[in-house]
Amino acid sequence: MTPAVNYKILPSGDFYCYSHDSSFGYSQPKNGMTYFARGDERLVRKLKIYVYVFNKDNPKEVKDELLNATKALFKSAFNQEMPREISLGVSNGKPNTWKFESYNIELKKDLWHDKNGYEYNFIVRDPSFIRE
Repeated sequence: MTPAVNYKILPSGDFYCYSHDSSFGYSQPKNGMTYFARGDERLVRKLKIYVYVFNKDNPKEVKDELLNATKALFKSAFNQEMPREISLGVSNGKPNTWKFESYNIELKKDLWHDKNGYEYNFIVRDPSFIRE
């Protein structure tokens, strides 16, 4: 997992950090991902993986990268393996929501307006965190 290297304190008082983009794939343009975290000085309340897809030629590669990243994030956040139901949902690449313990977990997929690509957002959110 790429370490978070950039952080800010937002006007709300929340801390916000993100990693450098990491690219994957062999074709041009390269696809990539970034990790985000948001919370206060004591607790991370929202984790997100943003996977952006410029090259749509190999959707399996994209889903494999997404699945590996979400499994690593989940393991880091909860100190256990991601449940099979969530793993299967992520590997299918279909938007969905799940509950784990008290946390809301969501996979979103958005097509870009210019139709030149799309993005996945995998989000783990504390239910008390409602700000975007």
